Amino acid sequence: MTPQPVLLRTSERAVFKQCRQHWSWRFMDHLVVDVRKPALEFGTLVHDSLAAYYKPGKKRGPHPTKTFIQLYDARVEQSFRLRDENEEWVDAREMGIAVLDHYIETWGRDAQLEIVAPEMPFKVQLTDIGGKPFWYVGRFDAMCRWILTGEYGLLEHKTASSISTAHLQLDEQAGSYWLFAPWWIKELQRQGIVPRGNRLEMDMILYNFLRKAKPDARPVDEFGHRLNKDGSVSKNQPPTYFERVPVYRDEGDRKTMLRRIRQEAWEMRMVREGKLPIYKNPSSGYPDRHCEACPFRDMCELHETGSDWQSFRDQVYRVADPYTEYRHDLALEGGG
Repeated sequence: MTPQPVLLRTSERAVFKQCRQHWSWRFMDHLVVDVRKPALEFGTLVHDSLAAYYKPGKKRGPHPTKTFIQLYDARVEQSFRLRDENEEWVDAREMGIAVLDHYIETWGRDAQLEIVAPEMPFKVQLTDIGGKPFWYVGRFDAMCRWILTGEYGLLEHKTASSISTAHLQLDEQAGSYWLFAPWWIKELQRQGIVPRGNRLEMDMILYNFLRKAKPDARPVDEFGHRLNKDGSVSKNQPPTYFERVPVYRDEGDRKTMLRRIRQEAWEMRMVREGKLPIYKNPSSGYPDRHCEACPFRDMCELHETGSDWQSFRDQVYRVADPYTEYRHDLALEGGG
């Protein structure tokens, strides 16, 4: 039987660096449990709704709220709730409607953005630092042009309970997109989406943040400040609901990212070959709480005490390839 090619993506790299035991169970043993992750599910629904809205060109698609409702009703078998910024549980469907309605009220038809290309999967062949080949896979979000400046960028939609931007210059996911953007441009030229001969280079990654919060219903003054019942400006102003943050990277970022990916791919191969150990990295509490959200936490606790964790594994988990969606019909292939 021909072995399947080694695939790698940013989320696997994150798990490997966070906890090798988690990584081993998921990416070596291919264990998975069907546990709902509300924040992830909500983010995917919002992302897909915005992807339909920001279709190629300057014209916009259907209102994202309409798409969100259609996707939620079609995909979600059982309604779910998620925490808002006040740590209160709210209905996810209602939250999505409120956030996207408010988003369109804020940005309107977004005439300053032209979508050059929609999201697209990619697969690029690399070698680790030991010379062994692997394929890096992922899915680009839209490529956009900021009409006011003529700059081109990768448009990254992000939903979050609070908007934080300090990490963006080193964000691994967008950094990998930045690395592989030249391959994407070549593919777009090959397909005729971008004219050949045009010198097209990425200028930035444009982060489009949406905070998971219903809009403040209090009246506002001409400066947008929320008012008290007596008409005075409230001392309690809500955090920013939406934020657009351009992050500029260069060729140096690409070289550094490529080197790190090749190093990490080598480490993973060494673990698979038994030349480096598998060990746990228990979280120590706030703000690092990855153990709380880990799908293997209960089994890990049994494993930690030397109990019969294998029986628990066999009853609770099933085997599923984490790369099924990338093994076929990949739009972009290249080498590097």
